[in-house]
Amino acid sequence: MGLLTPKQAAAELAISSRQLRDLSLDGDIAFINVGRGERPARRYEMSDLEAFKAERRTISCRSSSVPAQKRTATTSGIKVIDFEATLAAQRSKKLSSKKATSKAP
Repeated sequence: MGLLTPKQAAAELAISSRQLRDLSLDGDIAFINVGRGERPARRYEMSDLEAFKAERRTISCRSSSVPAQKRTATTSGIKVIDFEATLAAQRSKKLSSKKATSKAP
C-alpha cells in the first residue's frame, strides 16, 4: 500500500483528522511532506502508523486483592502567606520611616 492521506490515516487510527495533525506536529507520528509550497501536504506510511499504535499499546489489569490508593499530585508551587503579618510589617515600616523623617532637623 502506498502513502495514506490524512483522512485515510485518521480512519486507520480511529481518530479525527485534527488529532492526527496535532500528533504529527507534536512529533508523535511521522509524516512525509509531499507539498511544494509553504503549507505541508502530509502523507503517512502504514509502517509509521503501526509503530505509533505499538508504542501506545498498553495492558492494564486490576488487582483482585487490595485496591490501589488514588494519588493526587500537586503541580502548583503556591505557598501559604500570612497576609495579616505582611500588612503589619508594611505598616510598621511606614511608621518607622515617618518617625525618622519627623525627627530629622
